Amino acid sequence: MAESKFTSEWLAHILSGNAYKKNILYNTHPDLNEGSNVWDDVRRTLLNEYGLKDDPNSKYTRFIVPAERIDELKDLVKTPITYKTDPDFSVNYLKDKPVDMRLIERPLFGRRILHVLSPLRWDGKTDHAWFLHECDSNFKAMWKTVNHFPECHHYILVPLYHDIPDDRDNVTLWRFPYATSVYRHRTEFNAKVLRRYFDVRGIDIDFVFCHQPELLGNIKSSMCTSRYGFKMHYFSFFHWVDSKKSRHTNTARTLVRQLEAIMDGDYFFFHTDWSSHFIKINKDREVIEYVLEKYHNKMRYMPLGVDRWPDPEPIPLPRNKKILLFNHRWNKTTGITKMLNWTKELGDDYVIWITDPNARKSKPVLRELDRLHVQYISDIAEYRYLIENSYATICFVDDYATWNLSVQDGISLNVPTLVYRSPKNPVMDEIIGKDYPLYFKTKTEFLEKLNNIPSNFKWELPEHDKQFLTHLSGAMLDCIGSEKSK
Repeated sequence: MAESKFTSEWLAHILSGNAYKKNILYNTHPDLNEGSNVWDDVRRTLLNEYGLKDDPNSKYTRFIVPAERIDELKDLVKTPITYKTDPDFSVNYLKDKPVDMRLIERPLFGRRILHVLSPLRWDGKTDHAWFLHECDSNFKAMWKTVNHFPECHHYILVPLYHDIPDDRDNVTLWRFPYATSVYRHRTEFNAKVLRRYFDVRGIDIDFVFCHQPELLGNIKSSMCTSRYGFKMHYFSFFHWVDSKKSRHTNTARTLVRQLEAIMDGDYFFFHTDWSSHFIKINKDREVIEYVLEKYHNKMRYMPLGVDRWPDPEPIPLPRNKKILLFNHRWNKTTGITKMLNWTKELGDDYVIWITDPNARKSKPVLRELDRLHVQYISDIAEYRYLIENSYATICFVDDYATWNLSVQDGISLNVPTLVYRSPKNPVMDEIIGKDYPLYFKTKTEFLEKLNNIPSNFKWELPEHDKQFLTHLSGAMLDCIGSEKSK
């Protein structure tokens, strides 16, 4: 085992009952205010080589000595020591909940993860807008990782105004001033706020999960400013890629920042290979292809499935109408023009329910309010009721798309879902399967499928979440293995 003066000191404190890193440093280095990557090294040594654990239910690093390791480690520390507690350290040991010992054998037990979000859905555009986390697909992807790793502690940078439940011992929510504009958010990051939360003398971070890859360089620089973040593991999750298919003509490219995240992080995650396809549709294609090929070993996949549904909660619905639910964002890539045109000839017994409130600003919608109903449903239980009482859900995604959660909603609840099979992008084949029976390619096929909706519809979706979390766990374990080999 690698042993040093610091390691021996820390072991002596821990075995004497002084388990918090914050209190250990108060005794060993009370006057050292700056951060130091030495503390990072000592903790990793204790975890990786001495078999100690870090308590995932504690906001602050708190070491646990497994029962089977106590006698051997006591032989290394002959003399117990007396210690003082940091008077400015407000955490009371009794406030930390007992550790679930059923989780302690998991290889990632006690690892600490910082989550940086990519918030999309707000109830306005001002800096005081409320974050609508329940309908934000990027937030849902992040939350899957929180659920999958109960043996880890999760620090989540959440928007200033939200109602995200704060009811888990292994989760710490840090309010952060995200830009509500999706364009500003790709370039703006307040490092001072992050450093205000991140006390390197009391808190450790093993992994940074960055859901806005363009910001990875900002985050990494912020951590390293504290002389700490050199050995963290950085993962980028690409919920979108910068492409002429996805970027408005009057917005700046952030492609270089995305390529930087690919090169500078430990791993990056694409939904499918189609992310690679779209990112190549840019200027400097040769440079992009070179980067993707050179760093291909860092690429992993994150296909996303539907979360477990709550019980339905009734809401008022149009009477004597067949509801066709269009539960997608209101933009060109989701095929809104085709949807409006191909449903024009439907009879008065149909109503198109559009869930994106931005549709109210659309002139075609304003002209046809007799057949188009725009209403956003924020409550997931009510949303389920709407889906299950719809005649069908409809999907017209046409061109740019690296993934789609909404198309899976109706299918997961056994509600017929008519899906446009775009010749420009076959990503739907990977999301719902190549042999899905309710695909259509033309207006005629759409109307035929609509008139022959199966009475007992059922289709098994692929186990996307299982595949994503297998890839993610594997990447994390590779990083932990690289620590032990050094």
